Amino acid sequence: MRTDADLEVLDRCAESVATTLVEFHEHLERAGRHNTLHDDLALRARHLGQHLEAICALVNDCAYPSAFALLRTCLEHHFIDHLACLGRRYVTVHRNVAEEDFDSMVAEYESGRAGNVCGRPTRSNRGHVRVVREGHRVEGSDDAEGYMISPIYFVLKHDQPFVGRPSDQSLLDDGILELDAQVGHARQQRQLYQQNLSWSSITDSLVTNEFYSEREVRQWEVHYRFLSAFTHPTTAGYGQVHSRLQMKQEVGTFDHYSHELLMLYVNAIASRELDVLIAMAGNPPEVGLRERGRLMALGRRARELGPVLWLPGDDPHSYDRQDVANRQSWITYRQTGELPRAPHDAVKGPEAPDDVPLYYANPMERLVGMHQSFTEMTTGRTYRSPWERDDASRR
Repeated sequence: MRTDADLEVLDRCAESVATTLVEFHEHLERAGRHNTLHDDLALRARHLGQHLEAICALVNDCAYPSAFALLRTCLEHHFIDHLACLGRRYVTVHRNVAEEDFDSMVAEYESGRAGNVCGRPTRSNRGHVRVVREGHRVEGSDDAEGYMISPIYFVLKHDQPFVGRPSDQSLLDDGILELDAQVGHARQQRQLYQQNLSWSSITDSLVTNEFYSEREVRQWEVHYRFLSAFTHPTTAGYGQVHSRLQMKQEVGTFDHYSHELLMLYVNAIASRELDVLIAMAGNPPEVGLRERGRLMALGRRARELGPVLWLPGDDPHSYDRQDVANRQSWITYRQTGELPRAPHDAVKGPEAPDDVPLYYANPMERLVGMHQSFTEMTTGRTYRSPWERDDASRR
């Protein structure tokens, strides 16, 4: 599948699903009702689709570092949209809470007077109290499942990223409001961001809403770190986009692996966004979708091209099973000192597992590795690549 010619399959599907996100608002069927919620969320999808279209254009220009940098924005954008479309719970962290104040919060919860708090508050050794709350229920709704709007939807409306830090307010004084009021407003905005839109709060909310498990969030962290190497322009990040032989060539040199990895990411993120939008349309307040079947088919097609990445929800590849089995053999050696010898002796480490307990650290190195067969000399385990490429050894 992964020849240079086959990249066209990835490209066409990525461009199609990205454009579908841009045009998603055109699929909404009003049926005499109008709800700004759907318009706002479709507009966010349009922005994400435009980002993804821009990545496709950058990939065609071989501007790989720029594409990877923009891709991290897309990853965060998708997760925020997931919470805004389907999230029903959110986490509030109160810092430096005295023990007696925490006891009062627990008593309020246990007495049923804590409003929308939906779990017993917890307190860390550092005095930080974590409270899980439900979203905003629409007044007058008696739906059995609850007509509830995600709190992130309202956070996005109230977030003001240009306010600046509290310590910046003396520099930014507008001469109208009292300086203390400006400082107080800046503190509120900083807290709003930290509790809802920082990466740690986003992933916490994904787990709280049971969209992903703790392990799956740790897997997403791998991709966040990888893409951050380009958002924060690191030498290590730039070094990922070309082979050692290409590093001194002019910018704009084609690289199969950077191209493939980027388009795999585009298909994976765009298909997940489309799935979320379709699910959102079916939740209260429900709205019809034109060409729902075509939208679902396109999402499936894009998703089918993405499992090579082994993102949460996808199965590991045979490469991962052999790689992890080899790594576990070395872990066994580290723990016991028993070194498996192959091919004459039986492998002392575990066989290639169905339930793969480990994950990879670098998406690019893994993708390159998937394009070359190997036999591990010590364990004797063999991987035969379905996409063998001669240039993989020169990366």
